[in-house]
Amino acid sequence: MALNLEEIKKDWKVYLLILGMICILVLLFQLNTKITDLQTETAKLNSTLDSVEGIIISTDGNIVRMEKKIGVLESNIAYIVRKVRRK
Repeated sequence: MALNLEEIKKDWKVYLLILGMICILVLLFQLNTKITDLQTETAKLNSTLDSVEGIIISTDGNIVRMEKKIGVLESNIAYIVRKVRRK
């Protein structure tokens, strides 16, 4: 049962290769977890951004409507001012 020195060197190379593969596998699992977390956060941010965009769009619409109402009020006030000045 004498072990040859070359066989021992060869076995250690295999063990180191297996250990390296296990380390790479652990690293890949960790990266996968982080990528999944990033995808979740990105989806949340996307949803928040869509909500903010909807609020901004509705606010812009309200501002346009208010501008139209103010324009009508300005013309009415201008008409009243002209009538008051004539008297």
